[in-house]
Order: sequence, then structure tokens, then C-alpha cells
Amino acid sequence: MIFPAWVKPGDKIGVTACSAGKTDPVDLVRLESAKEQLHALGYAVLETPDVRTNEKGRSAPAKQRAEEFSLLVNNPEVTWIVQACGGDYLGEMLSYADFELIKKNPKWHQGYSDPTGLVFTITTYCVIATVYGGNFLDF
Repeated sequence: MIFPAWVKPGDKIGVTACSAGKTDPVDLVRLESAKEQLHALGYAVLETPDVRTNEKGRSAPAKQRAEEFSLLVNNPEVTWIVQACGGDYLGEMLSYADFELIKKNPKWHQGYSDPTGLVFTITTYCVIATVYGGNFLDF
């Protein structure tokens, strides 16, 4: 089992929406609150465009969700990737996810509910430790 480097103040947290995104004003306040709290603790936050979009329960088309996720995986400044929220359509993007890229760039991945399918696959297929726990809006 690969354990990525521990996240520390000064690190960058990537936030993406591999299933649903958020557009409701209350959820956008929660998103901003989470970013403010993590900034106060010394973390930078990098948000993909799909976090603040939602069309029929999807943040973006499946391939685009996978591409935005891969941008965070491939970004050497990002040490922790957290899913924005749950949803119902993660399964659509899994076939586009680049698990070989994930293996080459071990970092912490976190999420639960619909993102369980991604977190579980990274743990079992890529043999990288993950966090099955709160999505970003839970912060």
C-alpha cells in the first residue's frame, strides 16, 4: 500500500466534481466557507470548473469530468484531491479515468457517497491509501 506524503500547511488541495456539481446558492456558500476555513489553516485550494456547474445531476459530460480530475492528479502542486459532493453519475466517468496516471502520481483522494466508486478503485486497483470521508462541502 502506498501512503502519499502527509498533507501540511502550504500544500494545495484540489477540489473537483466527478459526479454532481453545485449551483444552489446555499451550496455555493458552503463551498466558499470550506475554502475560507482551509485557507485559514494555511492551505491553498484549486477548484476545477465543474464544481460550480450542474446539468441533470452531472457537473459536466463524463469525459470532461475525467479530464478535469486528471488535471489535478497530474498537477505536482496538488497533494490532496477532494470531491465537491456526491451525486448519482460517477460511474459514467470511471471508464475515462486514467488509473495509470493516478498510480504515477500518488496523492490523497477523499470522498464518500457516489465518489466511493472512485476512492475504492484507487485504493484497490492503484494500491494507494485514500480517505473515505467527507466531501468538500462538508468542511
